[in-house]
Amino acid sequence: MTPEQNDLLCRVEGDAPMGKLMRQHWLPACMIEEVAEPDCTPLRVRLLGENIVVFRDTEGRVGALKEACPHRGASLAFGRNEECG
Repeated sequence: MTPEQNDLLCRVEGDAPMGKLMRQHWLPACMIEEVAEPDCTPLRVRLLGENIVVFRDTEGRVGALKEACPHRGASLAFGRNEECG
């Protein structure tokens, strides 16, 4: 395999072709037991070169967001879950 072929198959960050393909499918990010309790501490996950925060809200629903706050870029992993927000 040439280095170019290897890059085509292995690179997933940004606009890499394999990254675009992988983002079209469901991918496991964590075990559900890692966010088992409502309003538990958010879990940091790195998936396809992106930092993600996985959490469970007050009603028990699981959610995932990009880690960086869109307003100031602060990490949402340091946030608290309470009252479904």
